[in-house]
Amino acid sequence: MVIIDAMEEMNDNSTNALLKMLEEPPQGTLFLCVTHSVGRLKPTIRSRCRLVRFEPLSDEDVARVLDDVRPDLSMTDRDALVRIAQGAPGRALRFASIGIAALEAELGELAVAGPQAATARALLLSRSLAAKAATPRYEAFLELAPASIAHAARDRRGPRLARALALWEKATALAASAVALSLEPQSVAFDLAMLVSGLAET
Repeated sequence: MVIIDAMEEMNDNSTNALLKMLEEPPQGTLFLCVTHSVGRLKPTIRSRCRLVRFEPLSDEDVARVLDDVRPDLSMTDRDALVRIAQGAPGRALRFASIGIAALEAELGELAVAGPQAATARALLLSRSLAAKAATPRYEAFLELAPASIAHAARDRRGPRLARALALWEKATALAASAVALSLEPQSVAFDLAMLVSGLAET
């Protein structure tokens, strides 16, 4: 089995080489060509593939997967993992061993804290995420912080919505660059926490 992810990122040379393989695949070989933009693929590639769409699983299905794979999870952690999974059990399982419910609760507190309390909370949280042993929790925080802002934005209108979206854009950009640019974890975590706390002002 050959998995290619993602097809639209291939250059012309690699696409042409793959096309030859698709025209005459080796016996017993299955190609799974993943793409997030079918329209960007060459017609010659599309014509030689069968389109199979994968939709996110329901929360109930994600919960069943977690129950089967991690029956040791508390209900609080399981429910928190279902919320952050967004239909992808693998995403939930990545965070299954870090006490995700406590991290989610901390973000919830930051979103309603006043400026002075938020700064103190953000400092404590960023320090707890800075240690090397806390890397899995830090990585989860990089995903959870922008997601918590996006979730809050759904219930807002007018200027409050605009403010929440601006916070989300900043948080998303910072989280995306944190690993790629090897930014200092404590500084990133503090800045992200303060962006989440900005929801209390909207």
